[in-house]
Amino acid sequence: MRLNVCIYVELPAPGENAVLNWQKALKQAIEYGADEICFHPGKYEFFPEDCTEKFLYFSNNDKGIKTVALHLDGLKNMTIRGKNTELFFHGRISPVVAENCNNLQLEGFTIDFEDSFVSDGCITDSGNGVSYLKIQGKHSFSDGKIHFCGDKFDNLSGELHIRPYLPRKGEMPWDANVTVVKNKDLQFKDGLVSIPCELPAGNVLIKHEERLCPGIVLSDCSKITVRDVVIHHAAGMGLLAQFCSDVTFDQVKVIPRGRSVSASDDAMHMVECRGNLRVSNCECAGTLDDSLNVHGIYRPTSAGKDKRHVLLGTGHFQQAGFPGARPGDTLEFVKSATGFAYAEVAVAHVKQLDENQTLIELAEPLPRQWTPGDCVRVLAPGQAVLEVENCTFSTLRGRGVLASGLESLIVRNCTFHTTGAAVFIAGDCTAWYETGPVRYAIIENNCFDNCCYQRFSSTRETVSVYPDISRCRRNFYYHGEIIVRNNVFISQKRPQIAVFSAEEVCIDGNSFEYNNAYPFDPPPQKVYSFAKKSSGCTIFKQVKNVITDNNTGIY
Repeated sequence: MRLNVCIYVELPAPGENAVLNWQKALKQAIEYGADEICFHPGKYEFFPEDCTEKFLYFSNNDKGIKTVALHLDGLKNMTIRGKNTELFFHGRISPVVAENCNNLQLEGFTIDFEDSFVSDGCITDSGNGVSYLKIQGKHSFSDGKIHFCGDKFDNLSGELHIRPYLPRKGEMPWDANVTVVKNKDLQFKDGLVSIPCELPAGNVLIKHEERLCPGIVLSDCSKITVRDVVIHHAAGMGLLAQFCSDVTFDQVKVIPRGRSVSASDDAMHMVECRGNLRVSNCECAGTLDDSLNVHGIYRPTSAGKDKRHVLLGTGHFQQAGFPGARPGDTLEFVKSATGFAYAEVAVAHVKQLDENQTLIELAEPLPRQWTPGDCVRVLAPGQAVLEVENCTFSTLRGRGVLASGLESLIVRNCTFHTTGAAVFIAGDCTAWYETGPVRYAIIENNCFDNCCYQRFSSTRETVSVYPDISRCRRNFYYHGEIIVRNNVFISQKRPQIAVFSAEEVCIDGNSFEYNNAYPFDPPPQKVYSFAKKSSGCTIFKQVKNVITDNNTGIY
């Protein structure tokens, strides 16, 4: 029987760079065929010097040359294990990037940054068209501009996005809006920055960085488990899995520490992943976007060199750099306006022309119904099955579970308190280009505690099934069967469940309880909603069959 072989990463002295210690342990583990690389209890500090530099595409985040601390490339049957271990990063570093790994486990450590990518602040006073802003955390001021990270990527947008924040509640006000201030021609005196607008006195959040440093990125990996990991801060997503298969996030927390915001965007994000996807016993809080977003990618098409070729484009700029399909995959052709899928064609050959275009050779000619601008999505072997269980989701701004392009979805035994929809089943060929139909969904035994409470959230119901379809097609239903059962909904009287374009919906055994914790302000215009203030707590549109039974408090 083979004994387990573990290589330890030497714990550096306080303030010393741990990068070389990590690289030495990784090299030894590969040489000796080790099963584990282990960190000692304690704090490992990482600085940019000697980190791996590589140009990388992070879907739904920002591409570029990344400074990677823990770069895992092509590892097989490996566990990266900590025990009361803190990985602490100085500067703009991508903490963990795993590429082309198989049977990889990451467990037992925390991730945090010295720099804040969303800073806490306070408006101390205002008047005469000016507000006085005090900023916490690392920053400096020169030439009329606030500097945060002090590198060439610092505040690339040149804007400060300022939102009010309620520390006692740990959330933004229900009517919070964003104020955008140009980071130039500002005045600084006595520790305060004067900004050219009048804002109410109180705490604020200042988002000033792009999606450049997600906490953990998994790319083209299979059989991946992230367990007992805490991410306290990240610029972009907390965890990103792209083009992976069989992914498990268990006992993962994306929560702030010492600041108000954890991930500057989604806590967990999965893109075009396949097989079994499981998120269990996780906690997400303090994010400025969705807790969990799982989707494929719709790609707009244009003519190739003949009828057996088609060009795949990039619908959203943060989805550039990926080939879009692999030989052996099947492309489903879709009319963008209706979401109607009209053909499936096998992929024979793939040639990536540049980061935005892929030339696909098809196994048979293009469908007769095809017109330029139609979209495609990949129907790969092992279409994704997503199970979300025993999780707690509470966003500062965003939704709980956003899901599309799945064979099945289960959301069970979770607790939600989110500014947007707790569960949003989508599909979009026009903006983010996130696929696609969910064939079967069960949402059961969850507690929805005053969700979708923020005035400016795009989705206005706690459970919202709403593909972005501009024109309905007769007798066509985008999503399949949706079951919402044995849940508790707590909120003011307002629409709680809205379903658009689904084959069958069953609303059974749910309890609707009412309070006045937050007001309800219906959307002034159509967004991802068709609810009105007078609507009942369940509303349906373009649904073939609706079953409601055994619900209490429904109106």
